[in-house]
Amino acid sequence: MILLLCGAATITGCDEEGDTDCQLFGDCDGSGGGGGSLCSNSCGTAYDGECDDGGPGADYSVCDCGTDCYDCGTRSSSDCGGSGGSTQIMVWTDADWGCGAIAVYVDGSYAGSVSSYYSSTPSCGSSGCVTVSVTPGSHSMSASCSSFDWPASYYSVSSGNCLSIRLN
Repeated sequence: MILLLCGAATITGCDEEGDTDCQLFGDCDGSGGGGGSLCSNSCGTAYDGECDDGGPGADYSVCDCGTDCYDCGTRSSSDCGGSGGSTQIMVWTDADWGCGAIAVYVDGSYAGSVSSYYSSTPSCGSSGCVTVSVTPGSHSMSASCSSFDWPASYYSVSSGNCLSIRLN
């Protein structure tokens, strides 16, 4: 899963564990850096000699695309999202549940809070909804507030689409 976070740093062009010559948002591998490049070693199995990020040519798919840079190399946005279009999950509600903001979890990680409700399906990325960029495929979503729980359910998201999930 790729969460869009302001101020998040991605290390690009690292060629060995602990490499201190890497630059944040830099171009130390000559690829031009930025421009949709995905490269981090946050995958729990990074540096094991096997590409585990599920992207093109990967040995396994146990981590998010672009998170096993040492073993897989730098990925482009199109490697991880198909045609280059954004693949997203949006969670929203059409009711005031009387419990304040609703915490949303995608693939077990906190993704944000639903803080508004709509009478009809809002546009992807609308204020008060939780919108998360993900790799195409199956993802779990659960939610909770002080009075209600929405247990984990699994959803399949196609490349370049925004899957709208209404809490009800």
